[in-house]
Amino acid sequence: MVLAKRGKATSSRGGERLPVLRERAWHISAFIFLALGTFLYLFILMGPIPRHGIGWWINALVALILWGASVALGSLVVQLLVQFGRLPWRARWLAVATLIFLGVALWRALASPVNVLGVLLAVTVVSIALGAGLGSTPPRSRAAKIALAIGVLGLTGLLAWGIWPGPTRTAPPGWASPVDLDLESPALGGPFEVRAMTYGSGNDRRRPEYGSEVDLRTASVDISGMVEGWNGLVGWSRSAYWGFGPTDVPLNARVWYPDGPGPFPLVLVVHGNHLMFNCSDIGYEYLADTLASRGYIVASVDQNFLNGSGGLEVFMGGLRGDNNARAYLLLKHLALWHEWNDEPDGLFPGMVDTDRIALVGHSRGGEAVATAAAFNPLPAHPGDASIPFDFG
Repeated sequence: MVLAKRGKATSSRGGERLPVLRERAWHISAFIFLALGTFLYLFILMGPIPRHGIGWWINALVALILWGASVALGSLVVQLLVQFGRLPWRARWLAVATLIFLGVALWRALASPVNVLGVLLAVTVVSIALGAGLGSTPPRSRAAKIALAIGVLGLTGLLAWGIWPGPTRTAPPGWASPVDLDLESPALGGPFEVRAMTYGSGNDRRRPEYGSEVDLRTASVDISGMVEGWNGLVGWSRSAYWGFGPTDVPLNARVWYPDGPGPFPLVLVVHGNHLMFNCSDIGYEYLADTLASRGYIVASVDQNFLNGSGGLEVFMGGLRGDNNARAYLLLKHLALWHEWNDEPDGLFPGMVDTDRIALVGHSRGGEAVATAAAFNPLPAHPGDASIPFDFG
């Protein structure tokens, strides 16, 4: 005979306890493996960190933090579902149907998960507040009055936002419609044969084109006075991955240039911000090759080591002041090209037209280009005069 007391199953005979214990063991084992599987999935999701040699324990720490946050969120969801289950069935049906309908309508109208969730939350809060206030008629308690006020004001705002057609936009004066030009496509190759090479520190542990296979070695640069956040555990993991710190960052670039005497215009292209493990300086080869065939020297500058690393940086913060460092490094690259242009026995003697220089940047690289243009005429760093500038 099995007895139940305070939710615990017991047995008057030892033989009858076994099925109960087996059932409990099945449930406990299922939940343990669910938790373990979730943790392992998060561990694998942080894959770039252990794959690139920073250390499995950092990966495990981040996965554990994410798993703990998931447990806390799951507990909140369970509590909400418990309260939802106490509603009358008609109320539950109406609430689910309304949320589904509203979600589909908002998705079609706003086409963005963030916008949909924001408006859905606003509508839900306003509706609950309005219902709570009107449910106590007349609203005698302070809470009921506050709920009614929130509901009325929120409903008014939502209706006004829905009715408002948005700002009127007109074309600026002198705006012209596009016309067909009887010109050759700029995407076609030009008359020059294209050569390619790389320059860099020669010590890059991740990419041989800037390490053992580099064509031209360059000196490192100290940017420690410009960037913050390259210290502590996060800074250590960044230095452990790249093999250098903020006092000795490299000047790396891939170069495509015309096979000719020149002088040719110089174009520096710099990428944007993304995970530093996925280097994108090679991504501009299509553009650089085309420009080089048309008589331009093009260098795709590597600044991947200033990009975000994810992982710990999500919780502890990443680099700060990196835009200034990116601009400073661009000007350091330009200084190199001026030196090489004046070296009669170098790779590029007299090949650079120093009166025709272009800086091209994408996203964060675009900000670096604008900052470099502002830094160029200054005698020192505008935020720290102890860092001298001598570019011009």
